[in-house]
Amino acid sequence: MKDHLYAHTGLRGLAALLVVPSHIGAQFLIGEGNFNLLSKNILGVIPSVDLFFMLSGFILAYSYITNAETISWRNFFVARFARLYPLHLMILSVVIAMIVSANLLGFDNKGYDFKELPIQLSLLQSLPLIELDAWNGPSWSVSMELFGYIVLFPILYYLGKVKALRHSFPFLLIVSVIGISVIYNYGSLLFDSFITGWGGFMRLFCFFIAGFALENLTRQYEKLTKFLVRYNSIILVLVTLTLIILSQVHSLQWLKYFMIALLLWAFAKNSDSLGSKILGSKCLVFLGLISYSIYMWHSLIGKIINGLPERFTFWTSGSITGWFLFIGIHLFLVYFSWLSYHYYEKRARKFIVEKFNSKKVL
Repeated sequence: MKDHLYAHTGLRGLAALLVVPSHIGAQFLIGEGNFNLLSKNILGVIPSVDLFFMLSGFILAYSYITNAETISWRNFFVARFARLYPLHLMILSVVIAMIVSANLLGFDNKGYDFKELPIQLSLLQSLPLIELDAWNGPSWSVSMELFGYIVLFPILYYLGKVKALRHSFPFLLIVSVIGISVIYNYGSLLFDSFITGWGGFMRLFCFFIAGFALENLTRQYEKLTKFLVRYNSIILVLVTLTLIILSQVHSLQWLKYFMIALLLWAFAKNSDSLGSKILGSKCLVFLGLISYSIYMWHSLIGKIINGLPERFTFWTSGSITGWFLFIGIHLFLVYFSWLSYHYYEKRARKFIVEKFNSKKVL
């Protein structure tokens, strides 16, 4: 069994935390000006969802693409289902309970049609030709990711097993990077949405393939990988500074993904470097382990905060009280996500895997 890539887990945790403020009414708490400053200089540095897609492609290739082993597709699909579906089902149940309660209390619930429920349950809502708004906002990307697991990964897996095509990964990476640049430079002209339909699908397609191809390159070019891993602390500093600079220039946003790819490559192996100790710290790894719960719960909590009647808002936007609430909500979300992960998500995953005879959970 391959080593756990702690730095990648830590990076996932950091990305999950950075996506939270935009959806919990942060500008309502800390003030519009403070939020814009925070968003431009910190929150917008890492494009979290795109990083999730790239990490998924990378980690699946790392875990399953080897010359010596053959994959058990039954085990693979069971593990993927157990990874995504239990928490989705739990949160969707909470959303349904909230919709029903709101209807009984006479509140307007436009946008929730129970005819869509089978599609929402099956995680098909965001795919092209269906293109429905997800009842729990973040599940749009889970809908896309499920497609990546079921369709994209098996195709890429068999491409990786064909000797004649093993050297095509640099080409795949180049194509995906071109696709990324097209999406972020001309996507508004090509797609109605970057979340549902073809816009969201192309984000998954390009970033998932980029992650998959990148991991294969780390093995094909071992000398380069060893060099990058040796100096990954320096690379971490340079990439961080570059990402902050790029965040200030809208037309250069797509260049961030070169930096993120370099970061993933530099931490493709565990090491004793300072950079590995930072990204692989217990705090960030902990956030990485519960990152799916953080990501899936945060929007629902944000809706509750944003929906508070004005008479319940005992703080002034941008005040010290608002900042304390801003920090407190994050701490509560982390604690609540840990409870969700430890007492439900982890156990449900284990139960499904053991029930259907999968050997491991990833």
